[in-house]
Amino acid sequence: MFPDQTNINTKEKIVSLQALRALAFFGIFFSHALRPTMWATLSVSVFFVLSGFLMFIRYSEKETTVSFKGNFRFALSKIGKMYPLHIITMVLALVMNIVLDIHNHVMNAEFGMDLVIRTLLDIPLLTAWAPDFGSLNGVAWYLSAMFFLYFMFPFFKNRIRDSKQGTAVIKVLFILVIQIISYKIWIDIVGYGQVSGLERLTWFSYYFPVFRLGDFVTGCCLGKICLKKYCKSKNEGSLPAGSPDLLVYSVAEAGLLVLSIFLVYYDFNTVLPPFISPGFNMTTVYIPFAAAWVYLFSVKKGLFTFFSSNRLLIHIGDLSPYLFLIHSVVTFYTDHLLKLLDIEPSGIVLMAVIFLEFAITYVSALIYKNKMQKAI
Repeated sequence: MFPDQTNINTKEKIVSLQALRALAFFGIFFSHALRPTMWATLSVSVFFVLSGFLMFIRYSEKETTVSFKGNFRFALSKIGKMYPLHIITMVLALVMNIVLDIHNHVMNAEFGMDLVIRTLLDIPLLTAWAPDFGSLNGVAWYLSAMFFLYFMFPFFKNRIRDSKQGTAVIKVLFILVIQIISYKIWIDIVGYGQVSGLERLTWFSYYFPVFRLGDFVTGCCLGKICLKKYCKSKNEGSLPAGSPDLLVYSVAEAGLLVLSIFLVYYDFNTVLPPFISPGFNMTTVYIPFAAAWVYLFSVKKGLFTFFSSNRLLIHIGDLSPYLFLIHSVVTFYTDHLLKLLDIEPSGIVLMAVIFLEFAITYVSALIYKNKMQKAI
């Protein structure tokens, strides 16, 4: 979500990828504002794949020193702009949790210790490594995972760069197979069907940073393939009328959209085993879809990607890192405020609530970004 975006050939900004970033954010935002859906799961994979894709394109020709200290500094530099906002949203979420626990008369030593542990994990970005403790700001685990992925990037960047294109494809397939096998082993360890183990199953396939190497490295491999062969357009200008690519890519985009809707809404749990079902393995099946969307938006040769790459979505995409961290606190606060007021919004009222949530999130992100730019 965080790296700068540069055109594959001209080194200019790939603005269409900002539009994809905005669409992915909306997939997460509406899932949290309305009700949980797997759009959020697909969107998170898009963010991870996109980050790997852009990181490889930007740094593939740069020599990076591989060492623990160097890698740590590199990861810290990539997270730097977002860390203050992470702390701000963490503190807000902590205050909300304390107020709610006191209001619900459940504030005791156990709940207090839980908040202390979660805070101590959140500050050094270790939350994604703890299966039994979620982030105070629910989405901050993503920042925790990204720090690890940025740390690991120098280790495998040169290997991917120096490998052949066919080898890059094989590496992606190998990653997917390893994920499926490792998740099957994890299910056997934790115990499928036991309520106590469901959170740990979700943690392993969704939050665990090592598992998320699959999305990120896939994005890096896609970046190598596109850099060398496929992504030839400047990604600028008007849609070429009558271009033979227009029909082909438009059909591909429409087909991928239909398949994505099917992936999100079909109940695969009834027909597939847990280690491969998208409802349980919340990464592996989503990676090819995320990679396909990143590729299509990077070349922007079809109708859907062309019309999606408008100024509004590009603007939202520019703000998406800040929107991402802020929206979770806003929706969390709103949900509990409505419960305290005994309000169950629906219809027009629900739409008004969602609009207000987005407006608050947007204004807050805009203020933070402007303050950050002035500070820099």
